[in-house]
Amino acid sequence: MLTIIASMERELAGLRRKSRAYQTAGIPPRFELKVVGIGGAQAGQSVATLVRHRSSSKEPLSGTDMGILLLGFSGGVDPSLAPGLLTISPSYKHADSGNSLQPDPEMWRQAVQAATDAGLPVDQGDSLTVDRPIATVLDKATVFRRYRVGTVNMEDYDIAVAARDAGVPFLAVRAVLDPADQSLPPYVLAMSRSQVKAVLGTAFRPWRIAPMLRLSRQMRQAQNSLTRFALAYIRQSQEEVQQDEQQEGSGAPLSQPATWPAGR
Repeated sequence: MLTIIASMERELAGLRRKSRAYQTAGIPPRFELKVVGIGGAQAGQSVATLVRHRSSSKEPLSGTDMGILLLGFSGGVDPSLAPGLLTISPSYKHADSGNSLQPDPEMWRQAVQAATDAGLPVDQGDSLTVDRPIATVLDKATVFRRYRVGTVNMEDYDIAVAARDAGVPFLAVRAVLDPADQSLPPYVLAMSRSQVKAVLGTAFRPWRIAPMLRLSRQMRQAQNSLTRFALAYIRQSQEEVQQDEQQEGSGAPLSQPATWPAGR
């Protein structure tokens, strides 16, 4: 089973809706969805705890079969990256330590193929894990000049460390939320974790409506890219597992054939 994680529920919202719809239709998923929290320390600890719990229980460790896949939003620092663009980074750099880790090569290969199957354009620039949001155009330009990365996030490197220490394959796939030429006002960052705060904040401060509407459109673009990619990746992974089982001589088809749509 594949474990799909995200730092926020809204990053999994589209895939979770699809999952529920197919379960209602009698097609059980061969994956699980987990929210691990925002920021490297929290997300890394959540993944480490998840892996330890599975390894010490009688249930199979899902990550050992098909890996842990992170889906999430990212901030663009490369000026060429547009909102909604899918990014499959070959290296996760850490801003503070200067260290870097690489994704599982087989998962990375499958991800690039899945994105191609789904008709999604992909950027393959490195990502940078930071300890705070890189919110202004000036800060984004500074990061791009210094680190030569495409995007920034707050979890990839720390989760990669937890997965490496547990011996679990890991890959992060993200979609650009805010591009390099867009600053995020402080109130957007403060309200990003709460829909109630977002509604109240714009109701009493109407000048905030335009930036919030723009960001909402970009979020839907990013969610759509992540959902289409995930569906294609799940389908491809299931097909490859089925092929492996047949090649090993089991002769038994999977209980769930590859009926998940290829990223539509």
